[in-house]
Amino acid sequence: MNKIKEIIKDKWFWLSSVICVLVLCFAFATQKIYPFGKNTFSMIDFDSGYVPVYYKLWDLLHGKGSIFVDWNLGSGLNVFSSIITNSPFFPSSLIIGLFKRNFIPYAMSFVMMLKFVKVALCAYFMFNYFFKKLDGKTKCSLTLLYAFSGWTLFNQSNLLYLDVFGIFPLFVIAFYRLLKDGKWGWYLIMLTLCLLSSYYMSYLILFFIIGTTILSLLLLNLKDKKTKAIKVFLLTLLSLGLSCPLVLPAVYQSLTSARMTGGITNNYDQFVFFLKVLHIYPLALCMIVFFKQIKVKKDKIYNRFFILLVIYLLLGIVIEKINLLWHVGSYQGFPFRYAFIPSLILLLITGFYLNNNYEYNENKTSKTNTLTIVLYIIFIISAMLYRKDILSIVYVYSLQEYSQFVAMTSLLIISLAVSYFLFKTNKKFFAIFILIWTCTSSLTYESLFMRSYPSKSLHVQELKDNLNLTDKNYNYVDSDANLNINFPYIVEVPSYQNRIHILNNDAFVMLKNFDLITKNTLIYNSGGNLIIDLLLQNKYFLSYKHLNPELYTLKNSYQQTNLYEANYNLNVILYDGNSYNDKNDVITNTNNIAKAVFNSEQDIMHNVEIHDNEFTALPNRLYYIDCDLDIENDTIKFGLNTTSNVVYFYGTYSKCKVIFYVEEEKVIDLSQSSFNNVSLGYIDINDFIALYNTIDNPQTIITTSSNTISYDFTNTNHSHLLIPKFYDDGFKAYVNGKEVPIEKNIYDLMSIKIDQGHNTVKLVFIPKMLKEGLTTCIACIIALLVSLLLNKYLHLLERKIIVYPLFGIVLLIGAFFIIKVYILSWLL
Repeated sequence: MNKIKEIIKDKWFWLSSVICVLVLCFAFATQKIYPFGKNTFSMIDFDSGYVPVYYKLWDLLHGKGSIFVDWNLGSGLNVFSSIITNSPFFPSSLIIGLFKRNFIPYAMSFVMMLKFVKVALCAYFMFNYFFKKLDGKTKCSLTLLYAFSGWTLFNQSNLLYLDVFGIFPLFVIAFYRLLKDGKWGWYLIMLTLCLLSSYYMSYLILFFIIGTTILSLLLLNLKDKKTKAIKVFLLTLLSLGLSCPLVLPAVYQSLTSARMTGGITNNYDQFVFFLKVLHIYPLALCMIVFFKQIKVKKDKIYNRFFILLVIYLLLGIVIEKINLLWHVGSYQGFPFRYAFIPSLILLLITGFYLNNNYEYNENKTSKTNTLTIVLYIIFIISAMLYRKDILSIVYVYSLQEYSQFVAMTSLLIISLAVSYFLFKTNKKFFAIFILIWTCTSSLTYESLFMRSYPSKSLHVQELKDNLNLTDKNYNYVDSDANLNINFPYIVEVPSYQNRIHILNNDAFVMLKNFDLITKNTLIYNSGGNLIIDLLLQNKYFLSYKHLNPELYTLKNSYQQTNLYEANYNLNVILYDGNSYNDKNDVITNTNNIAKAVFNSEQDIMHNVEIHDNEFTALPNRLYYIDCDLDIENDTIKFGLNTTSNVVYFYGTYSKCKVIFYVEEEKVIDLSQSSFNNVSLGYIDINDFIALYNTIDNPQTIITTSSNTISYDFTNTNHSHLLIPKFYDDGFKAYVNGKEVPIEKNIYDLMSIKIDQGHNTVKLVFIPKMLKEGLTTCIACIIALLVSLLLNKYLHLLERKIIVYPLFGIVLLIGAFFIIKVYILSWLL
């Protein structure tokens, strides 16, 4: 308690946080980010990931929605993993509940500031705990180096990362106390807290624990090594068990997602080598200190430990296969995901050296300093020349990104020069200059690299307020693929448009085969056709273009965005359980779906043959062109007057889809187009209307409440209800109060047998593995209490018959990890 009171009175403890906020304010001001303008730090996954999750958090704090499933995502998507991965329940996140819902994109600025304050407070507390001889200025400087490390530079807007990054220093203290004195309570608490914050980042800490424990056992003079190694092993298992209620279902969902099962793959380029180097560039001073530390003769044991630990943590920079093992899913944007761990270790080495070994000698010149700087500069130049053709970087990553790379490399060399002179100055001035250097470099690259944009979330919120988007029973379609990816979160109405990194692979394949636009971890509900719209209960369409008045009625307009209502839509889909034959092409799939579900006997979609790059388009038909673009920008030319309001076009990346109709017969010339893999078909509008009129479409009451959705309708002569929601192992179905099995039809949609007459169908969702996670957590708590009681009276950890087998398990795990990650990955 006295130590806590002492640090609370330390002005530098608070000043480090104030400086962090001032640095962010400077960066916000230069980029006109709120509260200094109307921009946001809308980069990486900001608009498509974090902001929507904070909308979800806001709803939960105000008693709305469910932490398990979101019916607004037109699939009834399991959102548990997404919420847990984004660690929204930290106090620094809960501040979002104090703002108005439509203010959330701006409020994220304050969320980021609070998270940086947490980073600074935790880091300063750690440096103060380990280095009592250092003055406040130096500890503040080390804190700022951690808060504005290269890892933060590249991940500043990844708010889910900042929570684990912030509390990691406290975990290091707890880990140290366990290895040194055997005190285990805080280790259990902090590791569990890290796992609950974001398993997505904390699994990296588990690898750190394995490596550090092995090196500590081999090199450091620890008492009761076997007992402490067993404690690390058992407490880590216990921490995993305690976190199971949140982590187990989230991990299960992630492992069955399209992203993890091969449905999505990302290529990477060797340019990531430069990015990995830049992750540790602000720690140039620490690298110099590291080389100075290994010369200190009295610290030989610690120096061996430091050297091997740094190599262990930084080896992924050189050996790409090792680096790949540390990544989950997307790789391109995260070339050195675990850089926060070696960054903190290098800072601890710096603090260790300054605290124990710094000696000032004004007349002594240091050849070591000069040699270190020369070697480090050579290292950076080698990195720049890693690719033979440096201009290819400009070609692949644009001139802007290459300029930023050059700017950061220049700043690195300046930092090295400053570091050199700082080591030749009086210790008093050392602290002052390092503080100035840290703040200057932080301000420079924060203002240089923090990009700002008007948030798409704000635009979507504005559309919601002005277009009167209120119907929560039917899906809204973004016909032009221009809205926020997760706009259903924001506008609180259903849509299939969302990020799919937690979507199971079957659902991803289904949507792709429905001809919806997909790209990496994104799904745009733009695409499909009239039959797919019926199947998915797509009733409302947002479009910049003019849609066919026979099929769509204009309801509202705002800033060139039109809200249409489909003239033909379904309340429920009743059918006879017919089988569906999956084919690869969209036209055949569409016909098979219509025949199976809508009891049709004839083709509803027809192929169009192209002769000499031409075909004749006839009135009263809706034409579909699906193709790959062979040009750099997303524009096409196909001989149709695009100014006559008869073209409905949407496209993204290299995929292009065009839906159009003509008011009179017209020859379409494709000779000026750059198409690849063209699929061309049409649906006759009269045929579609005739099919629709044969469908049994009873009035249905649809209600959603938390993790339950209910359908109330009268069935005349059908045996099955098709529910346009993705199947998930966590769903249970009830018909008129009785549980019934859930079948799958049309890829991953749910189908349920129903009764004749009145039906009340209810779907309840509990994430798979949630009960198992709760059971595991309770079992771990009981095991902890029992083991503490037994150990108190039987002294289990003093008995060789128990200690040696457990210690053998620890060694086997460590050996397996080292062989797998650091030997086999290299050789294979």
